Amino acid sequence: MDMDLAAHPVYDTYEKDGGRYAVGICSEITARKQAESALQVSEERYRRLFDRNLAGVLRVACDGRIVDCNQALADTLGYSSREELLGLSTTDLDFNPEAGNYSPITSGSRLPAPTTT
Repeated sequence: MDMDLAAHPVYDTYEKDGGRYAVGICSEITARKQAESALQVSEERYRRLFDRNLAGVLRVACDGRIVDCNQALADTLGYSSREELLGLSTTDLDFNPEAGNYSPITSGSRLPAPTTT
């Protein structure tokens, strides 16, 4: 059982049956610890799924700024690392629907159109 003990300066103590006592607060926190552990496991599972996904995955802020992405997205767009994409706006990336390819504006190179079978 996990316990949380709050220690505060005691200004008043009392004696009973020859012993001196002070009042304190102790809370049982097992449920909180279990919830924290479950959250940590869930976050680790999400991070592995995000990072190991073969498809390009990104999270975008309301203003269009890329706040997170995986390496697969960087590879797909022709960047050498995901860190190069972080902080860019999605409008900084150019997609040419006629050619079917992406162009990282910062590098100027174009990737070939995906092949279909």
